[in-house]
Amino acid sequence: MQHDCARYRKILVLLKWGVRGLCRLVRFALLMAGGVGCILACGVLSGQESSPNYGDTLVIGEIGNGLKNLNPIFYTLDQEKEIADYIYGEGLISLDRQGTAVPGLAESWEYSQDRSIWTFQLREGILFHNNVPLESGDVVFTYNLYRNVKTDSHYFYNKNFDVIERVIEDGDRRVRFELQGPYEKFFPELATLQILPSQIYNSGTYEATRDSILHSTPVGLGPFIFSRWEDREKIVLRANPFYYRGRPYLNGLSIQFHATEELLKAAFVTGEIDFARIEEEASARDVWRSNPRIRLVTLVSNQKVFECISYNVSKKLFSKGATRTALTYAINRVGIIDEVLSGKGNIAYGPLDSDSWAYYPNLPKYHFNPKKALELLNEEGWSDIDRDGVLENGDQEFRFTLMFARGSGLFERIARIVKLDLKEIGVDVIPEPVEYKEMMRLMKEGDYDAALMSFPSEAKVENFDRLFHSSNIGRGLNVMYYYNREVDRLINLAYEVSDRNRLEPMFQRMQLLIAQDQSCTFLFFRWLFYTAVDTRFQNIRHPNGGLKPFPEWWVPEEAQKY
Repeated sequence: MQHDCARYRKILVLLKWGVRGLCRLVRFALLMAGGVGCILACGVLSGQESSPNYGDTLVIGEIGNGLKNLNPIFYTLDQEKEIADYIYGEGLISLDRQGTAVPGLAESWEYSQDRSIWTFQLREGILFHNNVPLESGDVVFTYNLYRNVKTDSHYFYNKNFDVIERVIEDGDRRVRFELQGPYEKFFPELATLQILPSQIYNSGTYEATRDSILHSTPVGLGPFIFSRWEDREKIVLRANPFYYRGRPYLNGLSIQFHATEELLKAAFVTGEIDFARIEEEASARDVWRSNPRIRLVTLVSNQKVFECISYNVSKKLFSKGATRTALTYAINRVGIIDEVLSGKGNIAYGPLDSDSWAYYPNLPKYHFNPKKALELLNEEGWSDIDRDGVLENGDQEFRFTLMFARGSGLFERIARIVKLDLKEIGVDVIPEPVEYKEMMRLMKEGDYDAALMSFPSEAKVENFDRLFHSSNIGRGLNVMYYYNREVDRLINLAYEVSDRNRLEPMFQRMQLLIAQDQSCTFLFFRWLFYTAVDTRFQNIRHPNGGLKPFPEWWVPEEAQKY
């Protein structure tokens, strides 16, 4: 494919075509080839970039609907967090693409020799969106909220807050954190949290204001200012002219919500939206073919996730590990990867992929084996006595509901495959699309059977804590209601260790126990993610891959649409 890309570039030189001519040539060649690989690899549709211009609006398409909670204390969806990031901006520090801490709201910082005291010097002249200056009191106020407010958000529930003894104003622009003891992980786990304006929220009991916060105008420090909601189907943001890193080139962002990916694709084809994430390569190819102004960009996410079927192990049906293991044996995960990812993914055998420094290579694999699955279920007392195609155990039939996020074409296709695979061994699966926020509520309350989910995959104690520690049952992300005393002990112990050589065997032991218990069927890790963007937008790519932040995007004056 790389050789094909080079040939197209040579054709450009020989014929002395412009960029548009090359675009047509590559588009035609790829349509003939039936793939998008070259366009994604070459990046030849990025356009000739000149000097940046101010103006225009980026219309972003998202799947979902309903009112969004944009307060950092309470948001629970990745979608809500992304929008809130535009409004609230950075924390005391920021992280570059390599994960290195760089100055954010704080221009500098220092810490004691044992790292039990951290002091941050805030930048001068940073303004909230209501033109009130950021002061150290806002930082103190916000961190006390993070420490004390009860929240359903899995983004901020973790044991890191327990180490904070006090947060103290040390002048108008200095903040001192006094910890209960040495804690190297204060950086960056806690220093990246977003800051709220105390002059707006510092009244009454904060929990009591949750509903009013949900419906009020969020005020932050970020590059875009909240403008308005429109019928719960659109959120409009405008550029912050006083953003301390410089005004965004774009005049604003408009986030439009669509019930399904099919409706999202249709909006792209008709030119109603400018940017969207597309779940599957086939769908990305359809969108690209439909409109000559669409550019496709493939991304390798720097925040890996694993896809899985999460079982509610508190339910009698899923209470035994052998039963859950049988279901994993019965699901053709290679077939799922081939069909829905065009083969571009790795089977997941546990919560970490093989490229992680803490990955344990000797995990049980549970390869596709329907015969083995049925043997395990027979040993557990399941058999099809009445020959109706569904297993029974006493008066209980093996039937369960499999929830997935409404509007996700990817999960809908996976649910269909899982249903067919499990039907072969006598298990009746009822796929049920549910709005994601409602799905999370049901799961945290334990009011579900099983669900298709994406969970963060990273060798961090906090991730294992939220997903697998019993203290997070019904909170955090332990929606599987999973409990293993040894896993709990290892997680607690790992919080006290920072050396990778000592942490590695702990993580590997945890992976082994979790894989053996199979509280979820680990499905796959995705290699690639697809985005589609109107070609009028410039400066969208990082040199090392990934997309630049929207404030850095711009549109040539002659191409501006809004």
